[in-house]
Amino acid sequence: MGLSFSSEPPTLALIVDPVQAEREEYAAYFMQHGIRTVQATDGLHGIAKAASQLPDVIAVDLGVPDRDIIDMCLRLKREDSTKHIPIVGLSSVCKVDEFGRAMRAGCVSVLLKPCTPEELLQEIRRVLSLR
Repeated sequence: MGLSFSSEPPTLALIVDPVQAEREEYAAYFMQHGIRTVQATDGLHGIAKAASQLPDVIAVDLGVPDRDIIDMCLRLKREDSTKHIPIVGLSSVCKVDEFGRAMRAGCVSVLLKPCTPEELLQEIRRVLSLR
């Protein structure tokens, strides 16, 4: 039985979350499942990382600072180099207007927190299969 090697590079996910422990938990789990990660603490860093790394998918905590993250999503969706990247939002607030604002800003889906790394990975795989 021969070895088979994929010519496809591993998936790269950008995780934008102000809480270091949560970013690291997602990153460690993703790495175990063959997904590389880059991390950002806020919207400004998220924009810079997305532009320089061109990840396959972005997972963003929609919480504090809320406006910063929504602006990040809107800016990424306006740029030719990043507008194709799907954004998955994570929110601890279960309000219709929160979901609507995230979707209008460019998120393809929103998961409720607490969200396990497994749940986020399943959603990322689902979203990437739709492209």
